[in-house]
Amino acid sequence: MNYFFTKAVISTKDFTVVLAHPYYNGTRTTLCYTRPNLSKWISFVTPYYQYAIDVIHDNGLFYALTNKGSIIICGPSSIIRVLSLQQPLSLLHPSIYFIVKSLDGDLLMVHREIQLSDKVDIHLHDFKTCDFRVYRIENENNDQMYWKLEFDLGEQCLFLGDNESMVFSALKYPELQRNCIYFTEGRVLNQRSASCKQPEQCDMGVYNLSDKSIKKLLYPSTLTWPPSIWFTPHNEESHH
Repeated sequence: MNYFFTKAVISTKDFTVVLAHPYYNGTRTTLCYTRPNLSKWISFVTPYYQYAIDVIHDNGLFYALTNKGSIIICGPSSIIRVLSLQQPLSLLHPSIYFIVKSLDGDLLMVHREIQLSDKVDIHLHDFKTCDFRVYRIENENNDQMYWKLEFDLGEQCLFLGDNESMVFSALKYPELQRNCIYFTEGRVLNQRSASCKQPEQCDMGVYNLSDKSIKKLLYPSTLTWPPSIWFTPHNEESHH
């Protein structure tokens, strides 16, 4: 009950699993990992007063976004590097933040702006997504890195939610919409949404960065809890 793990990602190379939780308890252990040959969870020691709010995996490395807008890069068993950036805004609730690696290899931070209603009880929060902002890491004279607001993702489209964030090309998959963000019901303050009592009320849709419009997506089930997540099936080719 002391921790809420908000994201779990896995390396398919050695099946290392990394968990992130957004609560700083004085021990600086908001990232931990394990793998099949380990008998326990091992913690990464994160920078002082910074905790992980999202994490992704790419090519053997794990990238964690912190509450200070920094990036922690972790190897199989230790922190390799910490990228300290000038944050574009305070990373505070009720917004949700994601880290994504673009198809070009650039690190992106996505700000999902949440609007809470006045009707809030102890267990349920009535909220909806109202806007997205995308930031890309830029270098200033090869010295100071900062988050720069990005207005066009080109042919890329992002898939965000409680799953590990993903990016795809609309050129490769023409059924997808370019320069869009596909999102599912998100966790806000580790609570569920009061509005998601019926499938048609769930906070999921497609956000278009070009005109800032949101198109509702059909909820895939009559069950509204736990929230839906995006996943990519992998079909093994037959060798017969």
